[in-house]
Amino acid sequence: MRKLLVSAVVAALLLAAVGPLAAWAEDAKDVKILAAVSIGGVDRILADVGVISEMAGKKDAGKMVEAMLKLFTQGKGLVGLDRERPWGVLIGTDGDEVGGCAFVPVTDLKKLMVLAGKLSKDKIKVLDDGIYEIDGRHKKVYVQETHQGWAFIVDDPGIFEYVPADPAAEMAGLDQKYDVAVRLFPGNVPAEHREKILAEMRKHVEKQIARHEARGKHDDEHLQAIRKIIGRKMLQDWQQVAHDVEEITLGWTLDEDAANGALEASMIARKGSPTAKFLAGADKVRTAFGGLQLPDAVFSARCSGAHPPLNDNDLDAVIDAMRARAYAKVERKAESSKEKEVGRQIVDGFLDVFKSTAATGKIDAAVSLRLDKDAVTYVAGRYVADGPKLEATIKDLVAAVRKKHPKCVGKAVKLGTKKVRDVNFHVASFPIPEKCPRHDDMVEAVGERFTLVLGIGDEAVYVAAGRDATKTLKKAIGASKKAGRSPVPPANFMLDLGELAELATHCPKEKVSATAEKVLEIFKVAKGNDQIRGELLPIERGLKYRLELDEGLLRVMAAAHRHHHQHHHHKDK
Repeated sequence: MRKLLVSAVVAALLLAAVGPLAAWAEDAKDVKILAAVSIGGVDRILADVGVISEMAGKKDAGKMVEAMLKLFTQGKGLVGLDRERPWGVLIGTDGDEVGGCAFVPVTDLKKLMVLAGKLSKDKIKVLDDGIYEIDGRHKKVYVQETHQGWAFIVDDPGIFEYVPADPAAEMAGLDQKYDVAVRLFPGNVPAEHREKILAEMRKHVEKQIARHEARGKHDDEHLQAIRKIIGRKMLQDWQQVAHDVEEITLGWTLDEDAANGALEASMIARKGSPTAKFLAGADKVRTAFGGLQLPDAVFSARCSGAHPPLNDNDLDAVIDAMRARAYAKVERKAESSKEKEVGRQIVDGFLDVFKSTAATGKIDAAVSLRLDKDAVTYVAGRYVADGPKLEATIKDLVAAVRKKHPKCVGKAVKLGTKKVRDVNFHVASFPIPEKCPRHDDMVEAVGERFTLVLGIGDEAVYVAAGRDATKTLKKAIGASKKAGRSPVPPANFMLDLGELAELATHCPKEKVSATAEKVLEIFKVAKGNDQIRGELLPIERGLKYRLELDEGLLRVMAAAHRHHHQHHHHKDK
């Protein structure tokens, strides 16, 4: 058991991330980095392990590892290893071949290798020039403190001549920002290989699009035409981005004090590329709907900025297909030629607004959902290019329905109920049917009547629903105007899992599963630190997406992993 454990530790220290690496290069000046992997120092990683293990309901696994290492090394621990500086892997190319090295920070490589030699009998040999040969499971690797304080691991001793003097500098700050990170440099892949890779990726994407289209093979020809146009546009946009991307980074960090984690993914485009030019305005994004992200919402999201619009021909084709589908439905539902004519006019009105909005390539929308014990409220808003046209079309639709159902519409729909900051409010209110399966719950959440509020401005449409719909929407519009149009991140969202869990406690106990009860208990431990947040941020020539996981969610994930591990452990027995 001791030998097995020690062998695993030595492998983790000296051979992790080392794979079949070919010669680095004949001329170090020609080497371009393809990938860099950064792993935080030993102390930092063990601290993370300790936090996660505690969240899973176990003892501090980091301290347990430390204790076992001291036991098996007679109190010496990882002597010779620098516990603070990062480890890593560098992969590069000279244009023809690909190769690389792993590196480990050391204070005394000789002492570290003596320790490793004692723990792995006959697996390590000492060669000339301070090189150690390790007989690995699949191949031999070589270790040398080529530059002071850094031990490099390669599969060809000839590579030592070309390894960087300060490998941490090659990380370009990755080790400072993240516990674990990977940075890829697609722009450094030789053109010939890059095109082959992109061709293979294109085939894969085309297969996925084809599968998606196949699922809709029974749809009418118009819907199939729309899918093909949108699919082709998505493929074109993806190809452009894939061709332009220069750098991709994925990193994870855990804040031990706050007990929350963050996953970041970023992309940087080549200078002067179409993608870089398109993203140039990401730091100047503004929104007219900031107030719709309610501070006490259980869920809120916003997306603002621009998207690559369809070309005129494709947009016309999509609109024509949508029109044909809608006209066909009007033909089936209308009972007279007059109704058909009115129906087609209404379809044309909605499609005109859709087309003019899509042609701008502008996105600006926000949504929030608030869940209280005695009220559920939903608010949303988005940009439209022609609000007056949309409002006129909706009034035509209400008039058409009123002709067929005058009493119902007369009682339920009130047009132009009020005007709030140049936004016209229209309200529809419907009684909750007694036959509703969960009538009492619905009444408790939204009141005796379900209220829907539609607000329309010159370049905006708003929707609100629930007990406090009108009041909440009015306040949100005021907050949006007050906030002005200062720059905002292109997109963000928030989900309050703790609030959802709190609402679950008001459900009848017999309807709450044992798993749900365990989750509720976990969130109680987190004491309100239980949100998940995402944000899309502008960076120079690119974008960065940051996903933050609060303590509550990390505890749930850790507990789920522990349960899964225990289940398979018992199953194996």
